[in-house]
Amino acid sequence: MPATCGAIAALLFLSLIGYFFWRGTVVVMNARRLVNEQGALLIDVGSPAQFTAMHIAGSVNILATDVALHQAEIGSVDRPIVVYARSGFQSARAAHALRSIGYQRVVNIGTMGRWGAPASMRWEGDPPAKSVKPPLVGTIV
Repeated sequence: MPATCGAIAALLFLSLIGYFFWRGTVVVMNARRLVNEQGALLIDVGSPAQFTAMHIAGSVNILATDVALHQAEIGSVDRPIVVYARSGFQSARAAHALRSIGYQRVVNIGTMGRWGAPASMRWEGDPPAKSVKPPLVGTIV
């Protein structure tokens, strides 16, 4: 009997891990399909500084705390929306706010890193800063 309980517990544990992996993959796949095929609005709910530094190509920046105030800019409540941020908490907050004001087709992909598109479609933002070598002082030749 104890061996059976251990096997059942292991099977349940592996099933739980598989469920969370599969569920996350489907959410991102659905989000990409909504953006590419149905014209969903892709919203980065991070700060303007974070958005300037790096964002998914084609996204707009609306703070998570201000998303309900920008309903006119977002458009119809029937429009599909995909939300992401640097932290899953911020994107979940924004998705909840959008649903609470009537948007039904809101997908939260969590962090930006989950998007996983090819590099040509992935990130836009400021180019990385060039490193400047300091002048050599007191060099002996």
